[in-house]
Amino acid sequence: MFLGSGATWYFAFGGKATLDGAAGSPTSTASVSANEKEAADATKALRKLTTDPKSLVPDDQKRTVTIADAVPKGSIIHVSQKSWAPASKSSGTLVATLSSPGLDDATYLVSMMKEDGKWVVVGTLPVTE
Repeated sequence: MFLGSGATWYFAFGGKATLDGAAGSPTSTASVSANEKEAADATKALRKLTTDPKSLVPDDQKRTVTIADAVPKGSIIHVSQKSWAPASKSSGTLVATLSSPGLDDATYLVSMMKEDGKWVVVGTLPVTE
């Protein structure tokens, strides 16, 4: 699931993503509020990558996934809450940059979903700007 020492997080799919615009706009005030809450909750969860990375692994992957290699000690994650693009009420994507000591910063499109009420990471794609 996670591969590379700061070079790449790799989950379910490969390839590259190109960040060239913002997500579509919600159609009502209620959906804006719901989207803002989901964005805040997903962002808060993803920020745990450097302190509690196991919390981001889906339950069915915990036996086979080791995140420690992908998140070197001293790493910092920068999550763009404004980049939240909901796919459903319980899934969406965020853009995040991982800064690790001695390595170039790496930016990813992070696919997340709710599992038993908590946000987990189900996929990542490197982003080229």
